[in-house]
Amino acid sequence: MSALSTRRVAAVTMAGLVTGAATLVAAPAALAAPAPLPTPVLSDTTVVPGQPFTVTFTGCTPDPVGSLPDADGSTPFIWYEVSDGQVGVADATLPDGSVTFEESFAPGTAPGEYTIDGVCDHLYRVQLYPTVTVTVAEPAATPPSQPTGPDKADEAKAKAKAFVLAKGKALAEAKGLTKEDAQAKAKAVANVLAKAKAKAKAKAKG
Repeated sequence: MSALSTRRVAAVTMAGLVTGAATLVAAPAALAAPAPLPTPVLSDTTVVPGQPFTVTFTGCTPDPVGSLPDADGSTPFIWYEVSDGQVGVADATLPDGSVTFEESFAPGTAPGEYTIDGVCDHLYRVQLYPTVTVTVAEPAATPPSQPTGPDKADEAKAKAKAFVLAKGKALAEAKGLTKEDAQAKAKAVANVLAKAKAKAKAKAKG
């Protein structure tokens, strides 16, 4: 083999070694770039003060041992902050790396848009969740309470009773009966009317 051919073989061999080394160096770098976290899920995107809603974070899973320089396989935790100053923290996540928080805005919170920013915290590194927005709407106006009057049925019964008593009293006065006799007569008339109404209802149903 000529000296020129030998040099060519050596050059190609060196190029292959360099390419292989570059591949070995690039592989850990690729592992070091975790996938973006999914957007948190809100149960409601528009609420009123005092109305509970939930925000669910997912994908916050442990880094396998050796996948990153400080990865030890420990479970990360999730925390978040609302732009009105509220902060929530979950010391543990479910096996799938998810956790759900229940939130609400305090009564009197001004209407407008509020952001929620979440973090998947591995202690040796943190990863941010995409920001989500909750709209606080004005609570619906409470209609004025309507004054409650007497029940119409009770009112009709009272009028009928007054009519019967007045009729009995008039009959008693016409016949010269005493007050006690008049009351007894009125009650008797009322009983007769009640029985007549009951019979009429029974007949209508039959």
